Amino acid sequence: MSQYADKMFKTLAGDRFLNIRYREWGATDNPRVAVCVHGLSRNCQDFDDLAAALSADWRVFAVDMPGRGGSDWLDDKSSYGYDLYETVCAAMLARTGVDDVTWIGTSMGGNLGMRLASR
Repeated sequence: MSQYADKMFKTLAGDRFLNIRYREWGATDNPRVAVCVHGLSRNCQDFDDLAAALSADWRVFAVDMPGRGGSDWLDDKSSYGYDLYETVCAAMLARTGVDDVTWIGTSMGGNLGMRLASR
């Protein structure tokens, strides 16, 4: 199985910064990029096997949404939602320097991809 690197970045959520974890596989100079986003109650580890299989030909990212996996939790539960998740994904793409991606999402992650693509 291909090795991944666990990484973190900060993004603003309301009145504080959150630490967001993501995993990265593959060569950092590969222009073929896949972004994997999990469902509502899941985390980025859902994509470990798929990302490892893709990493020979793709650069792959899988992110933990706020309140999941290795990412920070919010103090106010009512702040969770698609607006926040879109902000997190945009921040990750900006942080990693990619703007042309293939989106792989399950459940909430798939809906999030469609929302971002419609912008």
